[in-house]
Amino acid sequence: MRLSLVFGSIFLLAVFLLVNIKYRRGLKQVPGPFLASISPLDRLITSASGRQFKKHLEYHEKYGPVVRVGPNQVSFSNADLIPQVYGITSRFYKSNFYSTFDVKTKQGTPFPTVFSVRDEKQHKALKRPVAGAYSMSTLVELEPMTDDCIEILQRKFDGMQGKDFDLGEWLQWYSFDVITSITFSNCMGFMEQEKDVQGVIEAIEGRLLYNSVIGEAPYLHKFLLGNPLVARLVPWIPALAWLNSSSHVLRFAAKQLERYSVRDKSLDSLRDMLSRFRRSRDGEEVMSNDELQSHAASNILAGSDTTAISLRSMFYYLCKNPRCYNLLRDEIDRMEDSGDLSPIVTFAEANRMPYLQACMKEAMRLHPAVGMLLERIVPAEGFEVAPGVHLPAGTIVGINPWIPSRDKLVYGPDAEQFRPERWLEADEATLKLMERNFLAFGAGARTCLGKNISLLEMSKLVPQVIRKYHLELSDPKADWVLTDHWFVKQTNLISLTRPEYLDMNRLSRNHLHYHNITTAAKQLALKQHQQATTTGTLTTTRTFRSCSPPLKMAAQKDWSAAQYLKFEAERTRPSRDLLAQVPLTSPQSIVDLGCGPGNSTEVVAAHFPSAKIAGMDSSPDMIAKARTTLPDVQFTVGDLQSYTPDGPVDLFFSNAVFQWLGAEERIRVIKGLFEKQASGGVFAFQVPDNFDEPSHSAMRSVAADGPWAETLQRLQPARDYMQTPQEFYDAFAPLSAELNIWHSHYQHVLASHEAVVEWVKGTGLRPFIDPLTPEQRDGFLDKYLQKIKDLYPVSVDGKVLLRYPRLFVVAVRK
Repeated sequence: MRLSLVFGSIFLLAVFLLVNIKYRRGLKQVPGPFLASISPLDRLITSASGRQFKKHLEYHEKYGPVVRVGPNQVSFSNADLIPQVYGITSRFYKSNFYSTFDVKTKQGTPFPTVFSVRDEKQHKALKRPVAGAYSMSTLVELEPMTDDCIEILQRKFDGMQGKDFDLGEWLQWYSFDVITSITFSNCMGFMEQEKDVQGVIEAIEGRLLYNSVIGEAPYLHKFLLGNPLVARLVPWIPALAWLNSSSHVLRFAAKQLERYSVRDKSLDSLRDMLSRFRRSRDGEEVMSNDELQSHAASNILAGSDTTAISLRSMFYYLCKNPRCYNLLRDEIDRMEDSGDLSPIVTFAEANRMPYLQACMKEAMRLHPAVGMLLERIVPAEGFEVAPGVHLPAGTIVGINPWIPSRDKLVYGPDAEQFRPERWLEADEATLKLMERNFLAFGAGARTCLGKNISLLEMSKLVPQVIRKYHLELSDPKADWVLTDHWFVKQTNLISLTRPEYLDMNRLSRNHLHYHNITTAAKQLALKQHQQATTTGTLTTTRTFRSCSPPLKMAAQKDWSAAQYLKFEAERTRPSRDLLAQVPLTSPQSIVDLGCGPGNSTEVVAAHFPSAKIAGMDSSPDMIAKARTTLPDVQFTVGDLQSYTPDGPVDLFFSNAVFQWLGAEERIRVIKGLFEKQASGGVFAFQVPDNFDEPSHSAMRSVAADGPWAETLQRLQPARDYMQTPQEFYDAFAPLSAELNIWHSHYQHVLASHEAVVEWVKGTGLRPFIDPLTPEQRDGFLDKYLQKIKDLYPVSVDGKVLLRYPRLFVVAVRK
């Protein structure tokens, strides 16, 4: 009797709890599978089966745009909500699902990566020191390492002509060799050895399986691999050791860090990504060893899978669609015939192939690497996920990247088909919606940090392979096998290659008999290329409008591009550092204010290759140099103070121009442009903050003492003072959702005191020396050089350090 009462009570309690879960406030009206509404079992089962992305597609087809996929989890398909949930200014933070992706220190303490960290302030702190290392302008400097890996792959392909082989496996090896090369300057030799070196790839697959399943119920993690005692026992149980690969990967990363620490830094200083991670700032290390290991492990854990998945998709869809294969090959041929291709296709050359870029985008749209919810936590104010459906704070919401990428209202009725032309044909408004729905690399401030690595690897490898080989699927009717354990990995991509070139001479396409490229197809490809070149869509051809330093000294001559570019690397570095902190992923419209000879604009263009960019400068000589550098671009001359953008601008970017405005005018112009930007728009600028540096105080001292004093006193050539960080903050904070202000003190190593004078002759000295007669000018420079010799000591190697403070501001519009 008592036993029956106990069991009965337990049963009633269980029913009561399940009813409460099922009819939880704010979620009871959200449709979805019954099992999902009362327990995490549905999520655990679909994740363990490797079919969650398919289940989410089925659920939304059955239940509509909002689906309850767990007791406290809701999946939405309305892409209009993407900016609110994932945008730069979003207050929806990552859920505890990501805690399983933390790595462990040597002491066994969990340590978040840039990907897994949940706290937004900590995310910014982790990201800031390394963001520059992932910028496209930085990665292009590592391009030769990618070339080395491509050469190995070509050599291996040459030995497999006409034989069946697993293309997917080779693409994984290629991606892993590239990521270890650019991270550690150490190609691990996956392709050379034709195997999974040290079992790293298998270890990563095991950990992804664990993370994707246990992440659906993250509270279980502390009882499993997140438990120190279990973690110690796991290595003795082979089946479980496979699931606990994070320790294996960390040991792998630690070995590379140790190897790096003992080698001669002078031989390859600043060549790889780890070198950039380790950079010191003002004499102190930027990050701890735990942070270094976290970033290195992140590269290994995610750096190869995402790229390999996208490459497999690219080749699979091209082989499945011969029309697209032919059009792409024809585009490559046109560049080959015109002599515009290097022995190994460069990233810059690949960006001049609009159809290639469209194919890449389309492949990643149809097959995003991630196939699970990008989970976020509803903030305190709640979330109206659909009309009449208000989710309470603490609810976990998200969208699966596979869902918006198939939205027929955005991509058209053929959204399920591989048709790259959609990216070339779309008008500006449609393209913006397509980009919004494109979540292959995530969105907002949490966009995948390794995005540019993938784009670099894909842009170079795909045209190189198609250029040299004819690639086929061994069984064109067979489909690949997809398994979703966070990443949707493809297997059964069995292929074969045949040579596209014989005896080192490329033969006419009509004699190869591998394809039949019709005249109509060639005309279509040419038309698409011409349209893309005209519109700027997915190509590096750009239109620049003009703007610039509005200097008012009547006697000042035109600026000298040649003088300015004597120190091009040093003058361009702040542009790279500023761009690394811009929290945008795919801006549509960018304006470079005061673009000078185009050096800063080139950095922006390399970082955002698909953006429409406008450059502005007041100097005819600077514009002439820019036109020489970029002959296909139209440059004009204009005035910053009267500049009004033609349309919405996602990013205003400026390298130093605002130093030449008066203090009050500087704030007025910047605020006027910033106020016109839409929410989420970014205004990023840097200015020299060297008004009181010895190099500039010496200018004013010399100007006041000499036969030129009266002339210069009348013209008042000295720059106005620069606002303090507090003054900039107070001016822009009311308009900003996020405001980042910092100083960097560059120490430029110059050959001599004369080199210091040459440096400032390009900018700061101009207002002082341009109004003078030749005799006065020579006298001024002689006296100024003597001052510089008195103020700047000579180093032990005979060189001179020129300290150069700069102030950086990055503001995100409310």
